[in-house]
Amino acid sequence: MTQPQMPMPLSTNAPTDNSTTSTIAPADHVPTAIGPEASTTDHGPVPKATEIAQAIRNAFCTTVEPLKGVAIVTCSDRTIFAATQAAVASGILADSVIADLPVAPVSTITFLYASGSHKTNPVTAYAAKAIRAKKLLIKHIDRCTRLHILAPEGAHIAIGSLEQGNCIFAQVEYKDFTRDDVIAALAQLNAEAKKLGALIVIFILHTRKQDVTWLREHCQVFVQAAKCEPGPGAQIALVLTNVTLADWHPQCIGRVMVEGFLDPDGAYTYRPEPFIADRAIIRLAWYVLRHAYLHKEEVSLAKIKQVVGIDASNISRGVGSLPISPKNTVGVSPPSGWLDRWAIDYNLAILWMRKPADTGVVAGGTDKTKELTPSTPRDLGHVVKDVATSDGGQSAPPHKPSEANAPIAFSGHDMPKSAMTADQHCQQPAESAGANPDSLDARLPSNERRNRIA
Repeated sequence: MTQPQMPMPLSTNAPTDNSTTSTIAPADHVPTAIGPEASTTDHGPVPKATEIAQAIRNAFCTTVEPLKGVAIVTCSDRTIFAATQAAVASGILADSVIADLPVAPVSTITFLYASGSHKTNPVTAYAAKAIRAKKLLIKHIDRCTRLHILAPEGAHIAIGSLEQGNCIFAQVEYKDFTRDDVIAALAQLNAEAKKLGALIVIFILHTRKQDVTWLREHCQVFVQAAKCEPGPGAQIALVLTNVTLADWHPQCIGRVMVEGFLDPDGAYTYRPEPFIADRAIIRLAWYVLRHAYLHKEEVSLAKIKQVVGIDASNISRGVGSLPISPKNTVGVSPPSGWLDRWAIDYNLAILWMRKPADTGVVAGGTDKTKELTPSTPRDLGHVVKDVATSDGGQSAPPHKPSEANAPIAFSGHDMPKSAMTADQHCQQPAESAGANPDSLDARLPSNERRNRIA
């Protein structure tokens, strides 16, 4: 009788019937991390915020061409109308941009006015520096008592002033509009300006009830100007929203805050930066949270409340509703030197304390961002970790006031003797002095023990 043969055990190195190649990687190619967060692809070092912002800016510049034709800037606040014109002129002359949109470089700007017009007075005050440098020229049209560039006669005068590659400014009020004449004038001005590679900027003053959105279809760029609260040291501030670049607003391109600083000679210097918030203290809170996020620090809303002077819930709502989060991934960060500037009016020492002198900080630096470190964490309320995420989420509710502000109680054993008063020394338990804890003296209150001894 033949005994049945037992099946041979499968070799661990032999392939099975349904596999033709081994899936085990060689020992020198085994990944060092295994799990859902492991990645076998090396993406290189994580770029810094400044590198991300510059990469986005470069990508934007490659997709747009320098502006030629008609640009319209609308404003519904007469108090900033002249400052808006001066700020736009400064951006063109200094940076060759209108609210982040590139324009061809120009050496001078010609501002057209009717003969004897008094409307030049505010502009000459806010743009005094450019006028003194002869970069902004005021041109009065002879035998013209009223210049309306979007009327047939005014468009004809403006075209006569166009030259190859130059830039012309003009202002008009919406109440003087005739819709058909305006559309015809804009078409004519656009065609002539593009032919000569020139730029025409028309400033339109209107009321909030007047609808000017239809003008977007008849110009190359449409910008809205609004008032903004200036930061420390600035006298005026405004926001330029480039509606034409609305697709780039999530990358913080196309919304610019311009602040005006009054020089000792009475002239204004204009400084642009990415728009963060209309309200100055909310802007400061955003700067603090962004700084803490980039440096992996923790700053509580309770501390920020002490600095800006409004309730923590208002800070959370104000920052959470902003279009750009403090935890943004597009590289938007506080401007250089913000700590020095805002420390003039706000006690930022509450938030951070300086590092020791032997930390390798370069002496004489103007930007204090690298010199500061967070103070020792304390229970000052809910720590802001998710105060302003990209989805606008709110942080966790704060502790009860009784918990957040309760004084720390020390017992006689826990408190250092150097920090104890004479009465506290007397109130220590009897066993600390070597007495029997079961004795009558040890069980009596301290005042009765003193009377008993006496």
